[in-house]
Amino acid sequence: MVYGPDLAVSATLGGYVSAGDRYRCSAIDPTPYNGVDALAGDIDGGESVYLLTRVDQPAATVSGSIRYRSATYSLSGSSLPGAAAGYSFNRAASVADVAGNWSLNELGGGTIALSIGSDGRVSGAISGLLRPHAAGVNMFELALPYLGGRALAYPLATGQWQLLLWWWHAGPMEDLFSVAIGRR
Repeated sequence: MVYGPDLAVSATLGGYVSAGDRYRCSAIDPTPYNGVDALAGDIDGGESVYLLTRVDQPAATVSGSIRYRSATYSLSGSSLPGAAAGYSFNRAASVADVAGNWSLNELGGGTIALSIGSDGRVSGAISGLLRPHAAGVNMFELALPYLGGRALAYPLATGQWQLLLWWWHAGPMEDLFSVAIGRR
């Protein structure tokens, strides 16, 4: 889950919440912390959180809560911020929609340039293969030489496309998580 000032008008991330292997969508006891909330200024650290979500696919909504050590907040959401009318997550992704050159803003600062070919080959700051998700939803899987990731692209009401990319890569002592967003 990513968040920012207003993803409908700005391709800038404020942070992300990542749930670990112990993430359970139907958890009843919200005692253990199962994830981390990392802010743009502190991408290597972050605060432990407990994330509980319920997704209603037919209605395209999400609800739940996020609990920090100091407080619990309700979560709710529906369509992607700024998405064009007619966009649907419940149809297969198409590489043709994302082929081209992208400039993405990374969480924590910095910009990365990517080129996505019509065959799904990704080159630039990272290299790999982007292919439609096996589940037939409007998301991509990103195969990288070291680990992997996912991407979500959608048309905006302005006519631009927005790409959200998140991936794991090998670090000097442990695997690292990165997230970036951009438009073309």
